Amino acid sequence: MELVDQHGIKETDLAWLAGMIEGDGWVSIQTYAAPKSKFKRAVKPTIGVTNQDARIIQETKRIWNGLGVEGWIGEASPTASSFSTRTMYVISTSKLSAIQTILNRILP
Repeated sequence: MELVDQHGIKETDLAWLAGMIEGDGWVSIQTYAAPKSKFKRAVKPTIGVTNQDARIIQETKRIWNGLGVEGWIGEASPTASSFSTRTMYVISTSKLSAIQTILNRILP
């Protein structure tokens, strides 16, 4: 019998999410200039998934929402310099607590 948490998120949902982040997603840390900070630099962590299938992004959103995480959703039309002729969809968040929640739930 599969374990389900109080928000309806199953172990297989978390495994699926881990696979999507590994295959079509990312976890990154970027640095940027922050003149008012003590060190004049700051960091911006981000986690997200991109895919040509909007249903993948909607399923990712459903799982994130079940974990209490909100994400930014967008789309990018193909350009002359892109590798694809199809629209790409994305969901991401840069909120540190949200990233920690996702990673804590999907890491073995």
